[in-house]
Amino acid sequence: MEAYIYCAALYCEDCGDSIKSDLMGSALDDGDSGSYPQGPYSDGGGESDCPDHCDSCRLFLENPLTSYGYDYVRELLLDHAETGRGAADVLAEWRVFYDMDDGLDEFVDSYIECALWSSNDESDESGGEPFDENYSAADIDDVSLESMCRDCTRFFYANFSDIESDFKQAGHDFWLTRNGHGAGFWDGDWKEPAATHLTDASEVFGECNLYLGDDGRIYI
Repeated sequence: MEAYIYCAALYCEDCGDSIKSDLMGSALDDGDSGSYPQGPYSDGGGESDCPDHCDSCRLFLENPLTSYGYDYVRELLLDHAETGRGAADVLAEWRVFYDMDDGLDEFVDSYIECALWSSNDESDESGGEPFDENYSAADIDDVSLESMCRDCTRFFYANFSDIESDFKQAGHDFWLTRNGHGAGFWDGDWKEPAATHLTDASEVFGECNLYLGDDGRIYI
C-alpha cells in the first residue's frame, strides 16, 4: 500500500490526494513534507518499529516491521490475551498481515489433543478411558475451551522466542509440564536455556484438569 508523508504524519493514498487537492492554489510542492504531502511511497511509507495507520482515516498502511516492531506487536497481543486491552479488530488485522498466528493454531490443537489423550473420563473405578477414545475438542464446554485457548495464546506469545518453530511439540509439552506429568519441556528434547525457560513459564500457569460433567460435556 502506498502512503504520503505530510507534517510528520503518514496518510493513505486517498487521504494524501485529498490534502493535495485542499492545498491546490495555496501551496506548492517544494519537496518539503512539512508544507506539502510527499510521496506516495510504497510499503506504507517503509519499515517501522510499529504498524502504521493513516493519520486521517486510520486505515492500516501495511508497512513492514523491524524486529523491534514484531516484538512490539507480540507484546500487545500478549497484553490483549491477558487483560483484554486494545482494539481487538485492529490487533486481529495486524496478526493476520504479519503472520503472527503462524504456529498458534498448531500449538493450540496440540495442547487440546494432549489434554484429551492424557486425561481419563473416570467412567469406572480404574479411572475409565482416556478422553480421546470417545471424545474430541467439540465435546469441550465453550467456556472451558475459551480458557484453554486463552492460556495457550498467553503462553505462545510470551515464550515465542524459545518455542521457535516446534509448535506442535510445544503445545503438547505445555499441557504435560503445567500438570506435572512425567514428560515435558524438561525431559531432554528441548535445548537449554529454552527448556528451563519454558518449564518455568509452564509452572506459573499451575495445574488444570479435565472432567466429565453430568451433561456429557468436558470441563476444566
